[in-house]
Amino acid sequence: MVDGWNKFLSVEENDMKYKVTYLLDGEEYKVYEIQAGEVVTPEPDPVLEGRTIITWSEIPWVMPAEDVTVTGTFTTLFFFSKVKKLVVFFVLIRLIATFAA
Repeated sequence: MVDGWNKFLSVEENDMKYKVTYLLDGEEYKVYEIQAGEVVTPEPDPVLEGRTIITWSEIPWVMPAEDVTVTGTFTTLFFFSKVKKLVVFFVLIRLIATFAA
């Protein structure tokens, strides 16, 4: 098993482009074509209300001469989403009470 930068020593630059496919919760999120030997810029973490990404799987620093699949998983932030709903609920109740008076 090769670790760290050593696994990229065998990457040779060529004119071929290979795909970096980002899968998010098992579905295709984004696809990029990058030339072998070029630096791979990691995709920023997507933002969805009430959810956060745990982590992307390993992303190579340098594009190898093969297609790469990177996977990510969202988790729901139950506490924050429920607190937000409660705040909205109480604001609505207060508005209704104000207009009903």
